[in-house]
Amino acid sequence: MSATTLSLLNCQKKGSFAPLFIVKLFLVTVFFPLTPDASAQEQLPSLADMTCAQAQQMVKSRGQVVMMTGPETFDRFVADAEYCDSNIDFTIPHFATTKDNAKCNVGKRCTSERTSPGK
Repeated sequence: MSATTLSLLNCQKKGSFAPLFIVKLFLVTVFFPLTPDASAQEQLPSLADMTCAQAQQMVKSRGQVVMMTGPETFDRFVADAEYCDSNIDFTIPHFATTKDNAKCNVGKRCTSERTSPGK
């Protein structure tokens, strides 16, 4: 850290223009942005790298999984309604494209209405 940054962090004079906590908050916001970066996306499993059977097995074994569905998109898949919020009573089939299947029934999607997919 530069001497200026250190002096700002240690600024404790009464009546100073910016109290210490505001300066620290600013520095944290500048140096540690709250938006996810590419490395966070890279840690999610990608449907493009999995067969339909592999994706289905991952959802079945974990109960719920957030997976990359495209280069910059992701979605949540669940095994059953047990993994939905308490006010959600239903699940519907959740299809996505995998390495070997353009319309793989990867798992289920939580919904508050009993509807068929696509309606």
